[in-house]
Amino acid sequence: MAGTSEISDSTAAGYHVGTRDRIAAAAALIFSLVAVVLAINLMLDRFPSGLILLGFVTVALLGAWYGLVGAGPARVAGFTLAILALAAGLVFVLNNGEGVPLALATLVSLALAIAAARRAFRIRVPLPGAEAPEHPVLFFNPKSGGGKAEKFNLAEEAKNRGIEPVEMTPGCDLEQLVRDAVARGADGLAMAGGDGSQAVVAT
Repeated sequence: MAGTSEISDSTAAGYHVGTRDRIAAAAALIFSLVAVVLAINLMLDRFPSGLILLGFVTVALLGAWYGLVGAGPARVAGFTLAILALAAGLVFVLNNGEGVPLALATLVSLALAIAAARRAFRIRVPLPGAEAPEHPVLFFNPKSGGGKAEKFNLAEEAKNRGIEPVEMTPGCDLEQLVRDAVARGADGLAMAGGDGSQAVVAT
């Protein structure tokens, strides 16, 4: 897996944290502080226009944090909000024409803080190598995730890759389906469905 060469001996919550991660985290904190200090200074020096820029900085920081700690659509929404706030702040600065160097320094510091935070929060977990299963089986719920399994032809795609697809039908016993697959010689199991279904297969 990419990034295993950067991993140190330190481990937190099962994730390996390297020196570069710590440097990125420190940089994110420093640049965030610099951006806030510059924005406050600009607000005091160029009131009330500086107050508007401070608002953009605040929104961008909140959006970036939401993107970092969120997942799926929440992550996308957070980073989208941060980028839009940065873009709006830049447009405001260029149109306002006052305190441009200080305002640009504020936005650049904020952008660097977001980039460093993304680097610091990136998770890299080294996994040991494993032989490919000879009889992999994929269980899937065709209705889970808004019907994505059917939409993307999951069963057919699995067959094309030598994986036996097993569709869950209404009223079926998933645990029994899994036990039957193992009895047929399945040596690799996967589940495309909700957390409950995944837990059954994992058990």
